[in-house]
Amino acid sequence: MRNAGVSNLTLTADLNCPSLPANGAALLIMKSGVRVNLNGHVVQGSGTGNGIVVAGADDVEVLDGEVRGFTVGIVVVSAGQDRSYSPAIRNVRLIGNVMGALLTGSASVR
Repeated sequence: MRNAGVSNLTLTADLNCPSLPANGAALLIMKSGVRVNLNGHVVQGSGTGNGIVVAGADDVEVLDGEVRGFTVGIVVVSAGQDRSYSPAIRNVRLIGNVMGALLTGSASVR
């Protein structure tokens, strides 16, 4: 899913992604100021790809759910070395992923 023009995204059901390519993402967030409420639901993969990717976006919040069955559950990619990106990840369970979270560049999680 891409967040084209969306500032808030709330899941109303589990999100199943059975056939993602190795570099794919179930949710790709490229816009600052986005709030993703998993609303107690599961973002489910089948062993490949990434669950949630935050790419070069700041002031992003991901909360209240579960990300499972991906190569990486949550990926945070900073856009450059001169800027730090720190999304808030709250009450998110990372279960059954090869790697729970991956932070690149100057990214951090608050």
